[in-house]
Amino acid sequence: MPKDFLNGTDADRFNDYLDNWADEGWYIEDIIDFLNDNANNATEAMTKVEYFINSSERLISRMTHQWLERINLFEDRFEGWIGKLNNPMNYEDIATQYRDWAKQNRRWELILENSRGDWEAVMMGDERLLILARCDALDESSKPQLNLLLSKLHDPNLFSVIDVALTEIEENEARQKRIIYTAIQDLQSDGYDVENIAELNLVDALKELGHRHKLHNLHEIIRLQIIDEIAEFDGKLAEKYEVERKVLLNTQSEEDLNELSKKISAVSLDFTKRLAAVNLQLAEWEDAGIHFQTSRIEGHEIFEWETNMPELAIEVENHLQLVTRYRYFEQRSEDIVSADQYIGRLEQSGMLAEIVDNLELGWKDAELECYSIVERYQNLGLVMDNWEEQITVDPINCLKLIKMHENKWQNRLSCIEELLKIDVSFDGETEVEQRINLLREIDAGPEVIDDTTALIERLIKRRTRHRVLLEKELMSLISLGKADENTVTNTLNLAEFEELVAHIRIHGSQTNISESEGTMIRGGVGERIKQKVGDELNRYEAAGWYITELRSMFDSDPLQVARLLSQIRKQMKEHGVLRRRLSNLPWNRNITLALQIQEEMQNPLKLAQLNEQIPAMMKQLAMLPVEDDDFSFSAWAPKKLKKNLSSGMVDGLNDTLDDAHEAILESMEITNVDEFDDETKTIKANVTPSISDDSAKTQQQLSPKKATRDHLAEKPVSAAPPKRKTPQKSANSDDANVEHLHLMMKKLGLSDSYEASGPVADTIVSIRRSLAKHVGIEPRDIRIDRLLRLTLRLLPQGNEHDNQRKLLIMKLASGIKRYENWVKMRLEARHQAAKGSLIIDSKILGKALQRIPGPGFSVPLEKDEKELPPFNDIDNLTKEVNFLLSTMNLDNASGVVVNA
Repeated sequence: MPKDFLNGTDADRFNDYLDNWADEGWYIEDIIDFLNDNANNATEAMTKVEYFINSSERLISRMTHQWLERINLFEDRFEGWIGKLNNPMNYEDIATQYRDWAKQNRRWELILENSRGDWEAVMMGDERLLILARCDALDESSKPQLNLLLSKLHDPNLFSVIDVALTEIEENEARQKRIIYTAIQDLQSDGYDVENIAELNLVDALKELGHRHKLHNLHEIIRLQIIDEIAEFDGKLAEKYEVERKVLLNTQSEEDLNELSKKISAVSLDFTKRLAAVNLQLAEWEDAGIHFQTSRIEGHEIFEWETNMPELAIEVENHLQLVTRYRYFEQRSEDIVSADQYIGRLEQSGMLAEIVDNLELGWKDAELECYSIVERYQNLGLVMDNWEEQITVDPINCLKLIKMHENKWQNRLSCIEELLKIDVSFDGETEVEQRINLLREIDAGPEVIDDTTALIERLIKRRTRHRVLLEKELMSLISLGKADENTVTNTLNLAEFEELVAHIRIHGSQTNISESEGTMIRGGVGERIKQKVGDELNRYEAAGWYITELRSMFDSDPLQVARLLSQIRKQMKEHGVLRRRLSNLPWNRNITLALQIQEEMQNPLKLAQLNEQIPAMMKQLAMLPVEDDDFSFSAWAPKKLKKNLSSGMVDGLNDTLDDAHEAILESMEITNVDEFDDETKTIKANVTPSISDDSAKTQQQLSPKKATRDHLAEKPVSAAPPKRKTPQKSANSDDANVEHLHLMMKKLGLSDSYEASGPVADTIVSIRRSLAKHVGIEPRDIRIDRLLRLTLRLLPQGNEHDNQRKLLIMKLASGIKRYENWVKMRLEARHQAAKGSLIIDSKILGKALQRIPGPGFSVPLEKDEKELPPFNDIDNLTKEVNFLLSTMNLDNASGVVVNA
């Protein structure tokens, strides 16, 4: 063979393989041809050849056992196959021929070969070979009896059973041989030449002994079959077969006897399989830890066990589930009630279930407490994203860990609260915000807390020193007569205090304005100031601000409004910061307060108060329960102001006081204006507020979709703004009239059942039609029917009661959460999953309750026929709403009669 028989491969390595195989005596010519034909896939071809060689060796070993030579069994046939197997490329053909032959003549060998791994896995390889040798050594007349053992040969655990059965067969064979020997002696005594019969096999010997002996042996085999294979399972059936056998005693037909034998064998095989299946199941349950009074049943017990097996399987499965759950808790808890005395004993399943239920409750309580603590700190502003997985896996130990961290979290909150109190109007805003964000987002240790405490002390000391200097400066100005001694400064922040001192230093207080100056202000200058303040108020109103109070003050005292504007411009400028702070609070815990805050955010006079109230509101909301998970707080934002082309200025916030001062100077015809240049620059640096760079978004309406907690973008206000003098309003302002209806339809699971876009009137009509389709359905909880009918009663009617109707619908939407959980729990108790739609789930539950009522009094499942109050009877409709919510939020549904 050429050394490079494969291009691009390691030919020497393959040649070494071929040389080794040739030395071992394999015929390699066909192997070389096969490798050359598959040169492109040389490695795969070599692997296949190795497989053929290994398989051929194993098949040869199966046909060359020592006892086969001793008993001269199948010698000629096996020698032919072994000779062909010297060429491993013949393996597949010879293996097929052997299997086809063995299925008819050596079935036990195929079964034992297939289960060889199972026998050797339990160190019983020698026992398997012993069984194979004993089966091969049996006489041909005895081998049919092996059919009864074929189903057991694959299981090494049944070795003792197989041994007993084989011994029985061997003993039967020996007994038959003794009978033949006795018969031969009897025939010899009668003078027959039957010496050669002893050298024949049993079949030929029986043929030689005569037809009567053969029939007698058949009868004996059947009798033994009945005794050995039927009687142990069913005595009455054994008697029946014995009667049938005796009827055939006088027949000469071997076919009838063979048919009876087959019938008995089939019944015996069925009994054996059923007994093996029951014992196998018992063994599996015992391996799983279940204890039985007996580990193996006898044949006469099979019927009783088969009858009780389905019910027993359910009990075992339930018990094993309890054990699995108990082990789960045992691995995760140190203090746990021991249940070892109940595990594995089906009669103690009740006690085990009670222990597991108590552990479940403790687990759930710990989980709820963990979530409660984490949520509380999360609502207070801390980032707590890494606890959910730990709580789900092991809430018991996680609760201990959380309580260890609480002191550290509280220190972070205390630092944040102290930082929020610091006046950053003049400087330090970025530093404080960065430190607050750091404390919120990282698990700060003692070093960070100590550093923050030092920072707080330093900032407070610096601002105290700053305010003391300003107070001294103000006192100096008062002593010079430039400032009023009644000037109030305790409500001013540092920036405002700086502006006040700078203003007084340049212009003096209002009380120092001369009579002539006052006359000028009341004259042309006053008109100019009034016009500028009015223009500024108009711009605010165009941006969406609520300025009714400012306009009322403006009509009586324009200068007072000008002074107020100088104080509130900074708050209006920082409206974006206020929106972000308010948007992060859990408003779904107090919807009424949320609506109030949304209104106050439009009022410039309320902004300073809102900023001061945020820490208190954070604490208040953190202690309240959630009213509505789906509620979304939308912070109002002013419109973006456009450039005024006529004036060449940005239509924004101008300093009216600065304009007033310039007007006074102009009217007094001051000639030496240069001496005021430096002072004018100081005024502009300290008093004139910069134009707001906070680009407010166009006012939008509250979306019915739930906002994510980490969404920090400003959201439009959801509540309708109060009436203003100018009729200007947003294009989508009417959508607020049906926003609560969108929320209610979502809670009912009907968001896709009506037309949500388009005119408001069409939307209300579409909602009414959608709700009406679901009224009066039976069987269903009557409370759902009452809920739908009340919602229809509370749809907008276009009159003065619509706002009250809106509040009632919001109350219904936020008050049915507990009832939704009750419906879900009742469905799960009846092995049905909730669909996530209250209308659909209530309909499914109604049918389930009709089939399987709950404990106690039955929930009414008929349609609601109670006469409800008229549309405009708001007081009685309110009572009906409160009554319905009280029935929906009971601890359980027992005894609920809604139409009582």
